[in-house]
Amino acid sequence: MFNSRKLRSVLFSTLLVCLLVSSLCAEPVIFDNGYPLFDTYADLLHAHGGGILQYGGYFYYFGENRNYNGSDTFFAVSCYRSTDLKNWQFRNHVLTRDADPDLEFAKIERPKVVYCAATGKFVMWAHKEYGSDYNQARAAVAWCDTPDGDYTYVGSFRPLGYMSRDCTLFVDDDGSGYFLSAADENSDLHLYKLTDDYLDADYRVAVIWENGWREAPCLFKRNGIYFIVSSGCTGWTPNQGKYGYASDLAGPWSSLYDLGNATTYSSQSHYVLTLQGSLETSYLYMGDRWARAWGDYTDRSRYIWLPLEFTSDTSMVMNWYEAISVDTETGLISDSNQTMVGWVKVDDHDPNVTYSGTWGTYYANPGYLGTEHYSWDTGSEANYSFTGTKARYYGFLRNDLGIAGIDVDGVPQTTIDCYSKNASYDVLLYETDTLSYGPHTLTVRVTGDANPKSVDPCAPEIICDAFAYYKSPDDFGSFDPSADYRLVNRHTAKTLTVSGVPKTTPGAQLQQFL
Repeated sequence: MFNSRKLRSVLFSTLLVCLLVSSLCAEPVIFDNGYPLFDTYADLLHAHGGGILQYGGYFYYFGENRNYNGSDTFFAVSCYRSTDLKNWQFRNHVLTRDADPDLEFAKIERPKVVYCAATGKFVMWAHKEYGSDYNQARAAVAWCDTPDGDYTYVGSFRPLGYMSRDCTLFVDDDGSGYFLSAADENSDLHLYKLTDDYLDADYRVAVIWENGWREAPCLFKRNGIYFIVSSGCTGWTPNQGKYGYASDLAGPWSSLYDLGNATTYSSQSHYVLTLQGSLETSYLYMGDRWARAWGDYTDRSRYIWLPLEFTSDTSMVMNWYEAISVDTETGLISDSNQTMVGWVKVDDHDPNVTYSGTWGTYYANPGYLGTEHYSWDTGSEANYSFTGTKARYYGFLRNDLGIAGIDVDGVPQTTIDCYSKNASYDVLLYETDTLSYGPHTLTVRVTGDANPKSVDPCAPEIICDAFAYYKSPDDFGSFDPSADYRLVNRHTAKTLTVSGVPKTTPGAQLQQFL
C-alpha cells in the first residue's frame, strides 16, 4: 500500500540535500502544451511557423509576427533568445516591412535562420507571397552579421524558377546548406543545395514524394539518417502528420509513415530541434496550433512541443503529453504530469465515452487535443465510464452555449451554466465528490435550457471537450523503504543514495559514487 507519510519523509530529506548541493537537483523547465507563449516582458511570443538557431550558448527562436496588423499580413520576423527553452527574451524584429518595398504588403511565412561558417553571416530564408493571395510562391532571403540584428533583405524569387511555399533550412555535417520547400502547387517537395554563401540555390538535389501533397516540412538528421516531418495540405485545419527517411539527401526516400494522431494533436509542424546534451541527444517536435482554425487571428495561435521517440534507426513515434520536462543541459525530455497529479485525462473520442442522442464532432478548436463533441438535442447524453474515486468534465464557456445537467451513476447532481461573455476552452466545469473506489459513470446531459443572456437561447448547445478520472492510490505502486532510490548528478553522472536499511532511518548516511 502507498505510504504517503514515508514518501514525504524521503522527499523532505531529498529537499534538504538539494538545498545543500544545488547542482545535484537543478530543475529542468516545464512546457505546457496547447497554450500561447509569452516573453520575459509578458508579451505574446510570436514564433509561429518558426525555427530555432543554436549559437553562442543560446537558442534563438525566429517566427512569423502578424501582430498590430488587422489584415493578418506580414508585420515582422521576430527574434527571441533563451538558454533553457522556457524563458524567452525578446531581442528584435529582425525583418520588417520597412526593410524593402517588396515587404510593404506581403506574407512572410516559416522563416528559418542558419549560420554560414564560410562567410560568418546569419542567413534567413522564408516563404514570401503578396499580401492578398498565394500566387507568387517565392522564397525570400535576408542576412545579418549577428543573429538578432537588423537583417538586410536580398530579395524574393522562385528557386531555379520553381514555385516555393512552405519551407525549411538545413545545414549538414560538412557545412553544406540546403533549402527544402513545397513546389508545384504544393504537390511535391523540392530540395536544393545552396551556394557557398547560402544566399541562392545552386542546384536541385531531389524531388521528394512527387504528388504527395506535403507542406510544413522539417528536415533533420539522426545517426546518419535524414528525416523529413511534414503535414498534409488542408489549409489551417490540422491533419495527419507524416514522416519519411533516407540515407542520402538525393534519395531514394522512404514511403510516408503516420506521426501522432489523425490531427497531429491539432497541430502543424514548424521545426524539429536537435537537443544535444551531456547525457542524451533528443529530438523535439515543435508545431503550431493555428488560431485561424477556429476563426481567431494568427498571432493568438498556440504551441505544441512533443518528444520524438525512436523505436529503431528509421522508426519514430510521437505521443501526447499534457506537459513535458525539458533539460537543455542533459538533453533529457520527458513527460511532466505536474498539472494533473493523480489524474488521467482523456479526450471526447476516448472509448470510455459513449454518446446517446444526436452529437456532432468538430476537429479544429483550441480545446483539448483540438476536438469536441457538441449537441443541441435535448436529452442527449455523454457518458464517461471510469474506475476510480473522482471524475472531471471539461467543456467550453461561450456566449451561445446552454445549461448542462450532470448525473453520477444515474443520480442527478447539479446543472452547469456554460454561458460566458468571453469564450474559454478546455475549462474544468465539474468535478465529482469523492466516491468509493470502483466503477462509476459521469453523465453530461443537454437540458435544453439556456441563460437569458445567451445570444442563441433557442438552441442551447452543450460541448464535451474532455474527461478525467482520479486513479486509485494502488495504481501508483508502493513505496519500499528497503529499495534503492537515487539522485543522479547531471553534471558528473555521480549517484547519490542513502546507506543503511531502511532508507527512512533517522541519521542514515548519504553516499555518492560513480
